[in-house]
Amino acid sequence: MSSSTVIDGKTKIFLEISVPSNEVEWILLWILQVFFALTMAAIGISQSSTFAPDSSKAKVAAASIFAIIDRKSKIDSSDETGTVLENVKGDIELRHLSFTYPARPGIQIFRDLCLTIRAGKVKQIFGPNPNFLLRNFFTQVF
Repeated sequence: MSSSTVIDGKTKIFLEISVPSNEVEWILLWILQVFFALTMAAIGISQSSTFAPDSSKAKVAAASIFAIIDRKSKIDSSDETGTVLENVKGDIELRHLSFTYPARPGIQIFRDLCLTIRAGKVKQIFGPNPNFLLRNFFTQVF
């Protein structure tokens, strides 16, 4: 059912809709659901935008890590050339050793280190990666 009225020289049409009460309740619930969904989406978008600087830092850090992983080592562990000593016996002694990596000269790795390893004995060196540390130390020295 509709009715029309002329107001200010313009015809206005009014629709009269008779909706059962259960449909009105359904429409109100639907409107509330849409409102809350839009509100939650807006909150989620605004909160996720706060992580944008962190994600760009993470990309830079990941690129740096992959650059280190992809870097070709100066030591080729599969290279069979060179002198291979059949029988080596003796002590290893390091006296007053100081060491920094060339890439980070401001960070001292060893400062006045004295280390003696007797023949036939085992020493353990602990750290984030002692194998990497010693391998790179000997690469720089020899």
